[in-house]
Amino acid sequence: MIKLATVFRDGMILQQGVVSRLYGFAPEKSRVHLKIERLALDEASALENAGRYGIIYEEDDVTERDGYFQIKLPVLEASFDKYKITVSTTEHEIILQDVLVGEVWLAAGQDNMAQKVRDSDVGKLLDKAINLENIRFFQMNENGLSDKTSMYSPYPLGEAADAFWLRGDQVHLVKDVSAVGFSFAWNISQAINVPIGIINAACPGTHIHSWLPREVLEKEPVMKSHVRELKLYRDDESWNQESVERTAREQEVDDSFARRRSARPQTAALLDGRQPDTQDPSPRIIPRPQVRRTLMHKRTVPLVRAFDPKNQPGAMFNHKLSPLVGLALRGILWLHGESDVDSPDYYNKALEQLVISFRELFVPADAKLHFIYAHLQSYLYRGLGPYDLAIFNEMLTSCHHSLDISCGLVTQYDLPLDYEKDESVCLALTPWAKLQLGARMSLIARGLCSEEGISTSAPEPVSLEQVGNKWMINFTSTAVQGGGLRMPAGETELRGFSVCGENRVFVPAKARILYGVRVLVWHEEIDRPESLIYGFDNFNSYANLYGSDGLPVVPFRLDLEESLFLNPTPWADMNSLEHFVWKKSIDEDEARVKKQDWPEREDLWQVWRGRGRMSALEARSVESWKGLVLEYRNADDRVLEFGPYLDYASAYPPLNLEPYSRMSMTLYNPDHREKRLILKIEDANGVKYEASPQIIKDDFRDQSLLWLLDEITVNRAQIVKLSFQLNDRGGTGKLNFQRIDFSGFDPSAEFALQDYGR
Repeated sequence: MIKLATVFRDGMILQQGVVSRLYGFAPEKSRVHLKIERLALDEASALENAGRYGIIYEEDDVTERDGYFQIKLPVLEASFDKYKITVSTTEHEIILQDVLVGEVWLAAGQDNMAQKVRDSDVGKLLDKAINLENIRFFQMNENGLSDKTSMYSPYPLGEAADAFWLRGDQVHLVKDVSAVGFSFAWNISQAINVPIGIINAACPGTHIHSWLPREVLEKEPVMKSHVRELKLYRDDESWNQESVERTAREQEVDDSFARRRSARPQTAALLDGRQPDTQDPSPRIIPRPQVRRTLMHKRTVPLVRAFDPKNQPGAMFNHKLSPLVGLALRGILWLHGESDVDSPDYYNKALEQLVISFRELFVPADAKLHFIYAHLQSYLYRGLGPYDLAIFNEMLTSCHHSLDISCGLVTQYDLPLDYEKDESVCLALTPWAKLQLGARMSLIARGLCSEEGISTSAPEPVSLEQVGNKWMINFTSTAVQGGGLRMPAGETELRGFSVCGENRVFVPAKARILYGVRVLVWHEEIDRPESLIYGFDNFNSYANLYGSDGLPVVPFRLDLEESLFLNPTPWADMNSLEHFVWKKSIDEDEARVKKQDWPEREDLWQVWRGRGRMSALEARSVESWKGLVLEYRNADDRVLEFGPYLDYASAYPPLNLEPYSRMSMTLYNPDHREKRLILKIEDANGVKYEASPQIIKDDFRDQSLLWLLDEITVNRAQIVKLSFQLNDRGGTGKLNFQRIDFSGFDPSAEFALQDYGR
């Protein structure tokens, strides 16, 4: 009987342009014969190029004492021609049909890589599925378990659970593949026109240590200690046990596992396909699976510290990566970090070790494996501050320059956060938008594979100079070539930059793109700027600078000095009424969280008292301004009070206006009469303040109202409510609002600073 490694099955895709190996088992000391036949697409092709088809390669090997064999495969070129591979001995034969040669990528990570086509916007591509026969997906059970392997093994396995290859035109099956993987495959196949194979190895809710070989963790005391703190460390004696009785022996540094196991992942257990935790001397190969759908772990809530057996050290490595050892591929797509977002320094170290493991596991098609990964999207992580996610993403940015692998970073903070609505659980961790993410990864892949003029990573600043009170920023060359730096269509204001003076308080700054190649940043009240940041906070979708290839510029800061960052105030921009917000974080008791508390698009402004409503005023042209319009009635004899929501959890209340001494509102009065507007403010201690009425003139021009914040007798560092009371003797009318601005900033005034360093 002949048994091949888990990935060698009908319908597979082999990596082009590299010497790879086919390996498996046959009876001891038997001669194994390999034959590769190239089949023509049609009879005409076979007659026209007869020399290209038929048997193109044959090779033999003699099995070792344990029956193991490996046969070198020739370097094959990408083609839509199908191959037939025959592996035979004198008594047995296996024939692999419908084999293609093209580009092979591994898609791994957690929830956002595991998210399925059916649960995302990628489903629209299925309308084109009739043309996707040459895109193939290698699927295995999501959690790495199967009926025959129902518990996690502490050692590497040679089999992927219920694994099989499927074609992109098998719509009923493709709906359950990785949405990002499908989008990546479709986009890159359109660009390079060769078969694409995606090895899907993602699993939701996993920590990075579960993807590392156990021996790596045992040799890194700091990493091992971190996993212990998470209460997820298990050794051979406590493996798969939910609770572990801590003893003095357990608390000692135990290197016995490291002594027993090889430091390299290519141990005999990986190569020979055995399950090392069994005594059976013959290889155990899971039979060809029955196609079945695996359920996504929809209840993933990040940073909930509870034992899950798939998060034992090395569990994912043992079940999902080790069966692929020796596979030749072009690179790896990696979406991960949600479960480790509170530990950026640890993740940095673990990611370095993971890349080393990838290099040891796989055969690269180029000089080095390519590694493409992405920043985490905005999410209200329980227990994290307003800049902790930004710090984690900053660490991921630094990895682009430090990892010993050919890597590219993808940004996605501009993608919508809307998610699939479920009756019982909140799926905000996996936003609906995956089509664009996969497309961006495919673009980076083309750049890493040396396609001329294509970016190898998201745009980053490469140098800057200070000219007077302004910063001049230069960006990576691929970001400015072609169309140059840009903003989204229809937007005229460059947002996302903040600068600070000598007091280290960062305030929003003006910015302008210069000839598509540089960005000029300044603040009119800061003569000597000390530092600069761009898009550096957890919810930074307002940042709108893009490279010429459509990739958002990487958020950044210039230094790690103690500073004071002021939380964004999207309500003050008044360029839209709705905004994606979080009313509260999602905790572990997810099923009981009320739906009305789930993150959603909500109004930023509301009429609190009286008869009126707020709506968006869309710009009629580039020259005209966007804003909000207030329509009301009975404002002559009833109180009409309106204002912004300041208590959304994703705004990280309270509002801090202490660094400013002035607030102004730009508006337009379309009615032919005078009106009065009163500012009301309340702080966290319940102290309230009501300003003197401001007169809105009977004037068909934009006008500005000004309030002196220094006169307000509340704690301006802890404002919980800000509202406006309108009085109009005409009763019924409108007001158009353009924006609210804060000014009167003193760059020398001292404030309490915070340490935002890593």
